[in-house]
Amino acid sequence: MDGTSPGGPWDAGTGPPAAPPPPASWPPAPQPPWTGYPPGPSYPGYPGYPGHDPRRRFRLRAVVLAGIGGLLGGLALAVAGLALVAVLAGDLLAPGVVAGTHEGVEAAGGPAVGDCLDDGPSSVDLADSTQLVDCTLRHGSEVIAVAALPDTSDRPDATDVDLFADGACRVAYRDYVGGNYDTAALFFEAVVPSDRAWDGGERRVFCLLDSDGYRDGRGSARGSG
Repeated sequence: MDGTSPGGPWDAGTGPPAAPPPPASWPPAPQPPWTGYPPGPSYPGYPGYPGHDPRRRFRLRAVVLAGIGGLLGGLALAVAGLALVAVLAGDLLAPGVVAGTHEGVEAAGGPAVGDCLDDGPSSVDLADSTQLVDCTLRHGSEVIAVAALPDTSDRPDATDVDLFADGACRVAYRDYVGGNYDTAALFFEAVVPSDRAWDGGERRVFCLLDSDGYRDGRGSARGSG
């Protein structure tokens, strides 16, 4: 049978009609203020900081301390490296012309400028008179200068001796051989007093030309530059 409703008839098969939606209010109803995300869990020992993990702060502190330690360690290594360079700079920049030492040579019987010696600068025995040979014969070295180290109370260190020998032998090369040593094909080396010879008063430095580079060691190189 047909049903009725207070508003009018309705179909019994479909039931009563749906109630219309309530009219929208305007302006919209006010909303409560946004308070952010809900706080996370609190951690023991930090009741006043809900949601804060103290382990994160400890990790950050460890990273910062590690970074500072690495920086300080790097600075320490840099300072140590600079100190080492300062100590070794003289040796690294020294010319390295000293071929060996001698134990003292008798002034009357020692080699003089222009003499030729049987062995090369690094192996010659300046105190051995048998080393003297005629320059026309095969020889290993030629004396281009005999200089004297400054007569100081203490022996100069190896770097200072090397620098002195280099300067003295360069002047001698220009005067004896001629030409520019830096562009020449010949080389010189120096034989300096040993510590024992220095203590005995020996100050002479012998500048020896390596004769192997000049005509296979035959003939004097004087004036050949």
